[in-house]
Amino acid sequence: MTDPTLLKFEEKMLKEVSPLEVKSLELLDKSRAIKEVKDNTTLASAIALKKEINAHGKMIKELRLELTRPLDEMKKQIMTKETEVTLPLEQAKTDISEKILAYEEELERIRQAEEARISEIKQSVEVNVYSLTTIEVIESEGKRIKDIYSKLDPKDADNMIIKLAFKGSVDALVSRKTAIEEEERQRAERERLAKEAEKMSAERADLERQKAEVERKERELQAEKERQMRELERQKLEAEALAQAKEEAKAEKNKPKSNIATITEFEIENESLVDRIFCSPDSVKIRQAIKEGVTEIAGVRIFQTKKVR
Repeated sequence: MTDPTLLKFEEKMLKEVSPLEVKSLELLDKSRAIKEVKDNTTLASAIALKKEINAHGKMIKELRLELTRPLDEMKKQIMTKETEVTLPLEQAKTDISEKILAYEEELERIRQAEEARISEIKQSVEVNVYSLTTIEVIESEGKRIKDIYSKLDPKDADNMIIKLAFKGSVDALVSRKTAIEEEERQRAERERLAKEAEKMSAERADLERQKAEVERKERELQAEKERQMRELERQKLEAEALAQAKEEAKAEKNKPKSNIATITEFEIENESLVDRIFCSPDSVKIRQAIKEGVTEIAGVRIFQTKKVR
């Protein structure tokens, strides 16, 4: 159903606007009748017509304001009432949002603290094997990280991040120890063969070298088998870690969503330090400066144009 007030407004508007439109068309015809301004007489006529056009335009604006003021007032009242009605909603939204945000911030604080704790444990069982140059040091380092791991809380010992770090360190120590032992064996074998070569024939020395090479290759094959076994165990652990991560992601997805997003904001602390690429010219200040007599501004072209008012 159409509001009676709006119907009355529409009737009044049509009644008052129609004559104004007729007048506007008459003024347009008068303007077109003046083909060109070519002397003082036609100039005077044009100026007089322009004044009449401006006066008619002013009258239309005043009439429009007279017609729309009641509607503007009604709109203002409606908007004021809307504010009154929605204010408790905004207060309720702010209140509950603050509570949700406080809970999520506490969860994030706990998560970060736990992440830092796990990272610290992880670092404690990690080793830089390439800095270890003797069997004694390697075994000492292995004992150290095993002692740390054995004293961990069962839940921490079962944490995939810690478990993978510990397993990786143990494997790296074993590989490093095997490599150093092999280097030692080969060095000792070279020394033995060199000494025996002085006492035996060339053929006998060659057979000994071949025998040593076969034994070396057998040790390499055994070491590779052991490395592959360790690699399979590591891959199994990684697969378990991936499955666990998927389960955690699924659980996170099923958690209630608060619709609170993290938004990056900013505030300007010192305008003089802001890079110029992030600044834009102030048209209002430039226009004011020109009004006050400034004729030159770097990067700005100041010029004059003619406009009929």
